[in-house]
Amino acid sequence: MEHGSGRTDGRWVETPATEADVAHPYVQIRDPEHPSLDVVTCYFTQPDAVATKLAPGATARVRGFFVEYAATGGHMEAVLDRCSLE
Repeated sequence: MEHGSGRTDGRWVETPATEADVAHPYVQIRDPEHPSLDVVTCYFTQPDAVATKLAPGATARVRGFFVEYAATGGHMEAVLDRCSLE
């Protein structure tokens, strides 16, 4: 929400966020030796970093910043952002 600079009537106008519908590439990390519905989801800021370097089932070292735990659909998800491949 923002207040228009030219407005004098005190009304607020809803404006979309600049990143509201921006697609962010991500990987979901699971333990193949101990299957579980619980996952770690890591969101990348660089789209090309993921698409060119990872394939399904690939082994990778990922670094990110923990955001939150989310309980969805009967499982736990650890959410990280600003992830990168090492």
